[in-house]
Amino acid sequence: MSGCGDDDALPGGLPAVCYPLHEAVVMSDEYDDLVTSFMTEVEAAAAQDPEEGEAVFLAGLGELDAEGEVLIDEIVGLYDDAIAVAPSNLPADLTKLKEGVLAGWVMLADALNEAESVPGFYAQLNYYFDDPDYTDVAYEAAAAVFRVDEYTIPECGFQLSIGQQQE
Repeated sequence: MSGCGDDDALPGGLPAVCYPLHEAVVMSDEYDDLVTSFMTEVEAAAAQDPEEGEAVFLAGLGELDAEGEVLIDEIVGLYDDAIAVAPSNLPADLTKLKEGVLAGWVMLADALNEAESVPGFYAQLNYYFDDPDYTDVAYEAAAAVFRVDEYTIPECGFQLSIGQQQE
């Protein structure tokens, strides 16, 4: 199965929907790396000194918010591009995926903007994880990604459900 890494370009001749979906996977992985890197840096600083962890967290919020918003805008645009060229059996599920991306971003952005501390950030995230409005969208997106995989695995050579693939 083909990968979705940056230097793992798709071959020509695939259905048009494969290309924006491939880029959406790559961009989603970049977004995940951005958030994971930020939180790892915060947790490493906090392990040395809780006050330093708080300082790193608060100092990095704006940058994470700005970079995350750019990536999410690009991912949403790629889903829109995919929806525009998708076979008739995919647009509804691709829309659910796009809605899931947007809901996840709203959740994270709100938690970042509301947080005054690392524990406050996690408390805000837990609030969303318990909110049926968010969890319903997340569950629908999770189910949709597997249905889209049923198309992308044989037609595009990759799957959306697990991000970057290794050969």
